[in-house]
Amino acid sequence: MLIEYFTVLILTYYVQGEYIQTKFLTESMKDCDRLIRVIVEPVRIVHKDADAHCIVTDELSTNIIRPRARPKLEENN
Repeated sequence: MLIEYFTVLILTYYVQGEYIQTKFLTESMKDCDRLIRVIVEPVRIVHKDADAHCIVTDELSTNIIRPRARPKLEENN
C-alpha cells in the first residue's frame, strides 16, 4: 500500500503591489499537481507573476490499515 501525505499547494501573486498568498490542502502530490493545472494556469492569464508550488506535509492523508494479528491456537494436551 502506498502511503500518502497531505500536500499543500501554495499560490502567490501580486495585486496592485500587494503580496497575496493562498494555500490549498490536497490529499496527495498527484492531486496538488492537478490543482496547479486547474487553478494556477488560469490565474497566470491575469497575474503574470503568479507562482505555485506543492509542499508535502508530514501528516498522513490515508489511513494505514494493518492486518489483524492471527489468533493464538490453544494446544489441547
